[in-house]
Amino acid sequence: MTLDQLPQHTPAQITGFTGDQQNAYPLSVLGVTPGATVIHLNTAPLGDPIQVRVSNTYLSIRKQDASQIRVTIL
Repeated sequence: MTLDQLPQHTPAQITGFTGDQQNAYPLSVLGVTPGATVIHLNTAPLGDPIQVRVSNTYLSIRKQDASQIRVTIL
């Protein structure tokens, strides 16, 4: 499952990235790393971006980027 498919308010653990690893680097600097806990909090009215909490950091991530983050529901 990828982050953009995660139901709202469901905790999950990041397991890795799909696609190009160069796109993963900016997210990893923000704490989006394998092993981190993530919760999909909200979606913008038009569906993009989505708001997530990674550990104790709140981020807005484009759906295109969220579709490259693999997660497992806890």
